[in-house]
Amino acid sequence: MISFFIVKVYSSYFFPLDCLIYGLHCCGFIPKEPIRAQEARFLLSAYFAGIPINSKFVSSNKAFFWGFAMRFGIGASAICLALMTAVFTSTSFVASATAGQYWDNEKGEWVTYRDSASTLARKARKKFKRKIIPYDGKETPGTIIVDTKKRQLLHVMKGGTAMRYGIGVGREGFEWKGRQRISRKAEWPGWTPPPEMVAREKRENGRDLPAFMEGGPNNPLGARALYLGDTIYRIHGTNEDWSIGLAMSSGCIRMFNDDVEYLYDQVKVGTKVIVR
Repeated sequence: MISFFIVKVYSSYFFPLDCLIYGLHCCGFIPKEPIRAQEARFLLSAYFAGIPINSKFVSSNKAFFWGFAMRFGIGASAICLALMTAVFTSTSFVASATAGQYWDNEKGEWVTYRDSASTLARKARKKFKRKIIPYDGKETPGTIIVDTKKRQLLHVMKGGTAMRYGIGVGREGFEWKGRQRISRKAEWPGWTPPPEMVAREKRENGRDLPAFMEGGPNNPLGARALYLGDTIYRIHGTNEDWSIGLAMSSGCIRMFNDDVEYLYDQVKVGTKVIVR
């Protein structure tokens, strides 16, 4: 069954080329291959491509068949070339339309990406899928370790293991390190942009941020938030999955919504958080 499928696909793709080769052979441009072998290959290709052709007709009407083969082969090739050109052109247009940049801390430069937001989100979810990994560090179970370089958050568990989550971190100029404790937990938190952020967005992007945004799917804090000490920083969800793994925030730690919901249920107020 597998062999039949492979031959079927191969023949369907290359049947136009077989027609062209057969026509050239009939015209005398390809004298090396015996006519019977060429006929046999063509007929086999036609069979698997689902095109009924009589072998006696092929042998006794070479002149007619040469014209058919040339037209079919060249026409099919032209159609394939047109389709490939259209796909390439549309792909190039979409790539240009969705181009963007993000700051890569490791490279120390702006990196241009041309994937759509949905494609980036899919790649991020595949790369930063939540999973249990071995842990041989010195921190006690229950501790949260944020590794900004590796774009990962570890929640230390018993038995020498940790749950690893993918995260998004602060962009250049908004990185920070230190030790804090979770001071508050909130489900679907509201968002009050700090005054300095409001001024910065207005100055740099000409955008007016709301004084307050109610919690919900469109809120940038996502489904859950873990507030860190008395700072302005939080570990929170996001409605921009594509940003996980990137350095784009104003210092907060972003997670996939389903990941932050899971972590939220595992930790308590007072949990130690180490950002490094």
